[in-house]
Amino acid sequence: MALALPGRNATQGAPLFGGRGLAAALALVLMLAAPRLLLAQDLKSVEIVGAGIFTSDTEQSQRAANGIEVATSSNIRLAVATTTIPIQQGVEFGISFRLAGTSGATVPIRTTIVFPSPGLMPPGKPAVRQSDIDETRKIGTTGYRGFSLDEPFEKVPGVWIFQVWSGNRKLAEQSFTVVAR
Repeated sequence: MALALPGRNATQGAPLFGGRGLAAALALVLMLAAPRLLLAQDLKSVEIVGAGIFTSDTEQSQRAANGIEVATSSNIRLAVATTTIPIQQGVEFGISFRLAGTSGATVPIRTTIVFPSPGLMPPGKPAVRQSDIDETRKIGTTGYRGFSLDEPFEKVPGVWIFQVWSGNRKLAEQSFTVVAR
């Protein structure tokens, strides 16, 4: 029994995607990939518009499998513009950033926090060297990624690095030095 596929003549053994079939296959691939390519091209850069100590209202929070608490916040405000952060209970620090581009499209981004070596050591869990959050955001809007020093294992001195990525392109980076008081 012969299997007939688009662009293949099952009785003659003509090549798959021969002639017009190849053009149709390429057109289909481009149609499916074009929106994703356009979105990536539309996001030109990320501008850090605030860096330092923030205040916010926690809407909801939950502890992730790695032991790090992830919260959704509102009423986010930059309290002190600084890159030196004191290790102090409840200090929240991070970056606010604006996506710049041409279309106002909604694009996927990833925000990453790279922790100082050896990483954060939640009780009973392996070391956490970085924290990634994937989200979609509209070009032209402002986003926020922060971290609150609440648990003893989170109070790690050293250089903390906040990054914003689009795919494998790093679009912004901000370092903070977290210090004992």
